[in-house]
Amino acid sequence: MVAASIFLWAAVAAVIVLVLALVGFGIWAVARQRPAGKPAPDTVGSPGRD
Repeated sequence: MVAASIFLWAAVAAVIVLVLALVGFGIWAVARQRPAGKPAPDTVGSPGRD
């Protein structure tokens, strides 16, 4: 049972790291696409851009 518990905690930690990495990358990508000097758009994404 100890090995299963370690594997379970490792899987949970991997999922958390993956989610944090995806969220961080998404924020970085949005911040990098946003033109300087303009306020953030209210809606996610802009028309004409997928």
